[in-house]
Amino acid sequence: RIRAGEALLVDRLRPPSIGADVVAVFASPDEESRIAVAELVTRDGAHVTLREARAARPVQVPRAAIAELYLISGRFDGYVID
Repeated sequence: RIRAGEALLVDRLRPPSIGADVVAVFASPDEESRIAVAELVTRDGAHVTLREARAARPVQVPRAAIAELYLISGRFDGYVID
């Protein structure tokens, strides 16, 4: 389980598979991007379904609303950012 503040190792080259933990970077018209750490539940040409750890159920997001989707390939054990 990924904990708040935990340092993650993100692979920007390998595409994530269904069931993988991902960092989703949401497209934003302003300068500030919103990100989410979630499980990739489903993906098709029009939508991506994500399940955040604290969410009761998965959320379907239009594919155009996500700028990038990165695979979380590991974490730095014992290293937590305050």
